[in-house]
Amino acid sequence: MAFCKECGTNQQEGAQFCQNCGEPFEQQLAQPTEQTVTTNSRHTQKSPMTKKKKALIISVSAAIVVLFGGYQYGKAATDKDKIIDRFETALIEQDEKEVASFLTSTDPSLKIGEKDVKGFVSYFKKNPDERKDVIKFLKRQSASMDGSAVSVLGNELEDSPIRLNKGGKTALIFDKYSVQVDPVYVDISTNYKNTELYINGKKIDTATSDDFKDTYGPYLPGTYKIEGKLKADFVDLVAKENVELTNTVDTENVNLSLDGSDVTVYTGIEDAEISSNVLIDGKDVGVDLAKKDTFGPVLTEGSMKLQVKAKLPWGEATTANHAIDGSEVYVNFGTDKKTQDALIDTIVSSTKGWLSAYTAQDPSKAVNVTANHLANLKENISYDQDISRLYKNKYIGTTFNLDDMDIRYEDGDWTATVYGLQEYEEAYYYQGDIPEMSKQNTFMEYTLIYDEKQEKWLVHNASSTYGELSKKVKEVMEDKPKTYQTSASSSSKKDSETSEEVETAETVNESSEDESEEGQANYSSDEIGSFMANYMDATISSINNEDFSIASPYIDPNGPKYKEQKDYTAYLNEKGITEELHTFDVKNVKDLGDGLYEVSTYEEYTISYADGTSKQANFNTVHQVKDSDGELGVYKLVKTTETN
Repeated sequence: MAFCKECGTNQQEGAQFCQNCGEPFEQQLAQPTEQTVTTNSRHTQKSPMTKKKKALIISVSAAIVVLFGGYQYGKAATDKDKIIDRFETALIEQDEKEVASFLTSTDPSLKIGEKDVKGFVSYFKKNPDERKDVIKFLKRQSASMDGSAVSVLGNELEDSPIRLNKGGKTALIFDKYSVQVDPVYVDISTNYKNTELYINGKKIDTATSDDFKDTYGPYLPGTYKIEGKLKADFVDLVAKENVELTNTVDTENVNLSLDGSDVTVYTGIEDAEISSNVLIDGKDVGVDLAKKDTFGPVLTEGSMKLQVKAKLPWGEATTANHAIDGSEVYVNFGTDKKTQDALIDTIVSSTKGWLSAYTAQDPSKAVNVTANHLANLKENISYDQDISRLYKNKYIGTTFNLDDMDIRYEDGDWTATVYGLQEYEEAYYYQGDIPEMSKQNTFMEYTLIYDEKQEKWLVHNASSTYGELSKKVKEVMEDKPKTYQTSASSSSKKDSETSEEVETAETVNESSEDESEEGQANYSSDEIGSFMANYMDATISSINNEDFSIASPYIDPNGPKYKEQKDYTAYLNEKGITEELHTFDVKNVKDLGDGLYEVSTYEEYTISYADGTSKQANFNTVHQVKDSDGELGVYKLVKTTETN
């Protein structure tokens, strides 16, 4: 008889498994020995295990395994060294949620969530060496806490803004560790009231006054973007600072100074007290310069463009765009296209009218001129008639500067200044001579006055001057250039009239010629040449020193040259232009009588500009020099022609 070794149940012959417990049987080929019988007899004495009992044993065993596994897991999960390792891994992987789970603060009011640690994580990404130092310190602190290593931290622990902290228990069994961080605070200041303050895109406050300052925090140490935004009347101002807030002892300072400034606009027509509206980037901003010429804040680094629009006596005008690049902006209505076209048309018609009247020796043919310019015309006609000089001119055209046309309202007059390069062929000659025409390019300065009664611009003065074409120009060339020429009969008629007048004068007082010459000194060509050399030296010095008074003693205050040179010196000074005279030669001195001399000179210059560029320029110039009460003075610039 065989028995189950597990439960003692009889083994039926041929069975491979126990019918009671399922234990497999081994095949028995021999009868059991007495010892075997005896042993099996003992098995028959064991009580069989029920299913309920077996289930209980299995459950208890499983519980023991789970509890033991949980203990081991809890022990590993709360191990301070493991926490340090996981904290380091989270920083390296920039796992903000995981980093936040390890952090606590000494300030209970500091919230630490996934969004709050962005700056903290970003800081250690940019500063990996500091991350390594923090982890090294935490490990040293851990070793010191459990006594596994000798580590004397001393004040280092107290001074460290990041440390390992043991606080409470986890599951009532394990020590709970966290990475404790001291908070940081920041003082933010700004210069404009109503500036909205932001940290990492979140609005934190609004400035309640100009020069505002307040303290904000607590925050975790880290990298932050701090912004100030102001919606002003004319522009949205923004100031940004990317800062590293790491000082947990002292408060950091961040100044969000907005780059807006008040700006004053000058137009040259302030005295007219005409309503002038300001446009910024093409938009009317509601500022009338007649009421308020200073406003703001605006950006002054050149990104904003300003124009002024006004209704002037000749029509509505708008200045060109001007970058706001400082606290003062100068604009001018001379840059208005319609105004420029009107000025150019007036100058061209006046120039051709002048030539027609001059060569016909008939001032009535002049058009679009003031009484002053008409008087200049009459003086030139009279001068040519006095010396029996004839003139021939082929007017080709004029190229006008558009960048420096200037409109002003001064002393009750609307005035305009225009520069241009006049091209023509001309010849001065005398009766019986064949005129030899030479091509001339003369840089001209035109002064115009707006006549409100006639409702049009009139040329007040036109004279040659020194200068050059600007970047933006307008060419007005004649399709079929006309030639103007003095007729011999006009000159002969004047000569006849002059002879009769002289003869009559001699009859009345034969000594009048002698008397008229009293008080007039006779100067040699060398003396006139020496005077002109001194005049030129003084002129260059007055330009470069921005002081017209250096040259003024050499100029006749009663002649047209005085105002021309004074205005031209101011123009050069405003443009930052300086000159160096290399060559000055007196080519010819002609005594015109009555203390008047005509001086022809040749000059070579280096002209230097405010932008650092320069150019060489050569001129042939004709001046009139006048003796007034024994004092020589440059009376008039007859013409100047650039030769290079």
